[in-house]
Amino acid sequence: MTRRAAILVLTAAALLCWCLLAQADEPRWFKEVEPNDSLEQANMIEPYLFVYGGLEQESDVDYYQFSIPEPGTVELSFYVPLFYDEKPYWQITLFSSLSLEPVFSTTCAGFPNTAETYPLELPAGDYHVRIEPYGSELGSRWSDLGYELLIFYTEDRPVG
Repeated sequence: MTRRAAILVLTAAALLCWCLLAQADEPRWFKEVEPNDSLEQANMIEPYLFVYGGLEQESDVDYYQFSIPEPGTVELSFYVPLFYDEKPYWQITLFSSLSLEPVFSTTCAGFPNTAETYPLELPAGDYHVRIEPYGSELGSRWSDLGYELLIFYTEDRPVG
């Protein structure tokens, strides 16, 4: 099997596993719509929607907005197919839309066929996700490769 064929098979297998994790019979996709470079221009998304986007230039920033109706566990999953570098290239920040204070922030490197997932306990409400080049304020490292963002949501169930 050629290297290219092996990469395609691994990518397809990783995507299939990711779809199964999302518990989606038919995955729904959303391609980011530019401009989405500010909170006011954020693309509206929802949990279990595969979001495909990319930072087209070093100064690009992508914003997305979603809501959760009840308190629960939200998992942000970030994936960049066919990219490998242990250094961070993306900065991901989750904001409460009410206070605009960061709730969570992390950097992401590129590990092929691996989605980085971050579970968070959140109250009901509206949230914004910002994806930007790593180190935007201090000189950056970035990639124009497309990324995939998926938000999982599990509502808290009362015990008893």
